[in-house]
Amino acid sequence: MDSLYCYTKIENLGKKMEVRHVWYYENQIMTQVRYNVKKSNVYRSWTKKTISSFQIGNWRVEVQDRNGTIIGTKKFKIKKPS
Repeated sequence: MDSLYCYTKIENLGKKMEVRHVWYYENQIMTQVRYNVKKSNVYRSWTKKTISSFQIGNWRVEVQDRNGTIIGTKKFKIKKPS
């Protein structure tokens, strides 16, 4: 097992907003982490996901607002070591 991290930098010039990182493995939601972003020119945050050795394949992390609108996404593939 190992860990992956999703780092997010958000500009929020309005009031406090809810953001979530949604981790997908093979198009299935594995976990969702919700947090609040206060008013800030540069707000940084991160989430961590522990990956099991059998979870080889396609992953993605979506950054969503409280309504589920996708703010950003990152797709990646975990391969078996050669």
